Amino acid sequence: LLFNHYVSEEVNYDTSTKYTKNTKLTKDPYNDENSCSLIEAKEEFGSTISIPVKNLGFCLPRKVEFSVEICPLENNFQSEMAVQVMRNNKQVYFQSLPFETIDPIFQKTDFYAQLPKDLTKEDEIIFFFWNRGKKTFLVDNFKFSFK
Repeated sequence: LLFNHYVSEEVNYDTSTKYTKNTKLTKDPYNDENSCSLIEAKEEFGSTISIPVKNLGFCLPRKVEFSVEICPLENNFQSEMAVQVMRNNKQVYFQSLPFETIDPIFQKTDFYAQLPKDLTKEDEIIFFFWNRGKKTFLVDNFKFSFK
């Protein structure tokens, strides 16, 4: 059972903003009843999700598979999703995951990251968009599976 242990977490800006930091909420331009996170062109980083490892149960995760719905406000959009581990306010792990989309509609994008082997219960796993291209886009519906 220990080898098959996984923990799922979700962040949907309509029902759960647990773990969110530095997030600007706005209405979905295609659905007025849906809230999402806005990342503006002037922002280098945005839509941060910060999950303490101690909240993930008794087993320390070795990897994370996650998805998020992304809506660029222009065609042929490229950006990066960053995964960072902080320990005592110092970065001990960083991985940048580039992605691209074609059309300006919400699209589910899947990611995978191996986590450091020396992860501790005091660490914090942080996910954020690195807006290197200085574009404006929307994000919603994060789903994480820590294994």
